[in-house]
Order: sequence, then structure tokens, then C-alpha cells
Amino acid sequence: MGLIDAVERSGTRPVEAKRMHTLWYLANALAPAWGLPPFDAAVFKTDKQPYFPGVQADIDSLVGMGLLVVADLATTDDGLRIQGRFVVNREFCDRVLSTMRRIPEDSNLLDFLDDVVQATNRLSDVEQAVALTQDATYGDPRVDAGNVVDLGRWIRPDATTPTEYVLAKLQSVAGRRLKPAELMELYMDHLGWRLRNGK
Repeated sequence: MGLIDAVERSGTRPVEAKRMHTLWYLANALAPAWGLPPFDAAVFKTDKQPYFPGVQADIDSLVGMGLLVVADLATTDDGLRIQGRFVVNREFCDRVLSTMRRIPEDSNLLDFLDDVVQATNRLSDVEQAVALTQDATYGDPRVDAGNVVDLGRWIRPDATTPTEYVLAKLQSVAGRRLKPAELMELYMDHLGWRLRNGK
């Protein structure tokens, strides 16, 4: 709910379900920038976008509870699935978010998710749709579609992902200690540069 709220507040409404899966992937990949562990151990890699069954179940539950409203439905390009677009039901959602803001751990999580969305907004809509092809972990050519992308907790809980490695490199060349939001923005700028330069 915090993630879709952050997307809406950044100016996108309604929000596509597939964007939520991409943003959740980035929340996992960029969690180390905030000193957080990834929320999911791994994700199944597809040719297009990541898909988290837990995220989809959460979206479905939020719709069932009336916190999200289905704005419209459309079939995917291949015609095999239905994708929804959603808007936040402010009457209910704002009360829940207000309560979360009073709990330090939840407030910190909401701030982190907001920073993920703001960093991602440095890319155009077209770039956001294909950004993960350049992500060091999801875009790793050694992991083919149909295999599992390790988010740093699947094989070894202490493993460093390729994305963490790039984050550390970006921090080392910055010349000063970057705030978490700055580091995430720098990483998204890095992805944008790679997309625009065919790297």
C-alpha cells in the first residue's frame, strides 16, 4: 500500500500492476542502500518483467478490503493474462497510512518506498519499462529467463548481489558519504545512462 501510495503521490494515476512488480523488485535490489535486507529472497526471471506472487496477492487483498479500486482491466500483449490498473481509495488508505506514520519502523519503511519511487522517476516511462534489463542483478546475462534471480537471501543470506556491488562502487567514487536517497538516485541515473548508450 505504501508503494502504490508513493507512486500516486508522484503523479501517476492509475497505477499498473506490472509497474508495482518492477518497483517491488527495485525495492528489494536497492534495500542495501538504506541498510535494509531484501524483503524477498529471490524472484523468477522472465523475458519482460519480474513477477512476485506475494505482491499480486497483496494487491488482490487490498482491492478486497476496499483500500485499492480497480480503475480498468486489459489483457497483456500476448493476450494470456489480465492486467489491472488501480487507484488508492483515499477514504480508507489515508487512515491506515497515518497510523503507520506513527510507528517508527513502518514510517521508516514508507520513507524508503517513497525514495525508491522518487529515484525511479528519474527515468522516463519508456525507460522504466525496460530498466531491469540494465540492472546488475536482474539483467545479469548469466541468469537466463526461466531461472531464479537471487536477491541476496536465497542461496546464502550473506551473499552480495551484483546490484549491491554496483551500489558500493558508486559510493566509493562519490567522494563523500552519500545519503541513501542520493545513492539510489545515482544508481537509477546509471541505469538510464546504460539504456541511452546501449551498454
